[in-house]
Amino acid sequence: MSKKILSLLLFILIIFFWREPQEVAGQSLKPSSVPGKYKILYVELDKKLQEIDRYITKRWEGQKYSTAFSVELLAANSHRGEALLREDTYKANIMMLDRLQSLGIKGIMLGILYPLFNPSFLHSADYLNFYKKLASEIKGRGFILIVETTSTFREPEFSDVKVDYSGLTIEKYRLEKRQMIETVIRELKPDYLTIDNEPVTQQRNTGLRFSVKNYTELVQFILKDLDRSGVKIGAGAGTWDHFDYFESLAKNTSLDYIDMHVYPIQRDFLIENTIRIAKIARAYDKRLTVGEAWLYKAAEKEFSGLEASQPLIFARDVYDFWIPLDEKFLEVMVKLSHYVKLEFCSLFWMRYLYGYLEYNKATRNMKPIQLFRQINGVAYRNMVTNTLSQTGVTFQRLIKE
Repeated sequence: MSKKILSLLLFILIIFFWREPQEVAGQSLKPSSVPGKYKILYVELDKKLQEIDRYITKRWEGQKYSTAFSVELLAANSHRGEALLREDTYKANIMMLDRLQSLGIKGIMLGILYPLFNPSFLHSADYLNFYKKLASEIKGRGFILIVETTSTFREPEFSDVKVDYSGLTIEKYRLEKRQMIETVIRELKPDYLTIDNEPVTQQRNTGLRFSVKNYTELVQFILKDLDRSGVKIGAGAGTWDHFDYFESLAKNTSLDYIDMHVYPIQRDFLIENTIRIAKIARAYDKRLTVGEAWLYKAAEKEFSGLEASQPLIFARDVYDFWIPLDEKFLEVMVKLSHYVKLEFCSLFWMRYLYGYLEYNKATRNMKPIQLFRQINGVAYRNMVTNTLSQTGVTFQRLIKE
């Protein structure tokens, strides 16, 4: 089938199936029952979410802050590699922007990964052109534009980009990262630009050592005499990373904001740490943001050697029996955003606002990469017809309220 015919079919689908988001149209109002394999984990997460909700509700007086609730535009993430350079990919991203606009989203996060804009990187000029056009479309629709520049993952489940970090030195990384930041500011002109986050994850990806000292010096090097041109610059860490990263960045750099990634909720990873980070940010006159967030479906006993990129853990997200917990997590994050006065709060797995998979004989034994392909297809088809999942309907209500 030719590309022209495919484009025509997509256009026909959009025209004839366009409608305002329905009350979970196309999705079961009653998610699948929790399978025995996950019941203990489900109860653990549910209990912790209730505890966090009670904590915030008791202290928050209900005053709303002007948080820009945002999502990562996953179809434009750099991990897709050369697929980004296809015309149908660009058109799909434009369609997604229109759907997100009708959902009520205020900000769009673009994950543009090092070394994509490095002149020596294959197709770097084409990638830059793709993101320039997309940035223009994002801002033209009234979204705030957020860009995050971390490194590429090694796992094939997450990345189609082949990057060889062997032989990379911290000196080379700092120089090329500074050049990339200058390019993003000059060519894309985002509202917010997050230099880096999750230092331990970046250390594992690149092989470089990102101690608190090295990480802080990286940020200082990039910021020195940088022409920001009105772009707000930030950096941060995961709430599971050592608190010293946040304190050092807030105290020793000229960042405009401190950025957090929120995934695990157990221990002090969510509520206690975010409150501490908010206090230290305010003490050094820094704004506060959440650049990535989703409910991490891991039990506390699985935290040994915790890494944010475990495919088997993220593959659990696809099943629809998690819907009630995902809804509760989003409710908690919206309340937290107002309570600690976040500039923006960006959800990472936007696909679950549009669809899930049923846990059944066919799906329960699939490998992560198979599950990701399946859920991407379901979410995309539902986006074409503007059909939200139950989680999406809840999020729409929460951010409108």
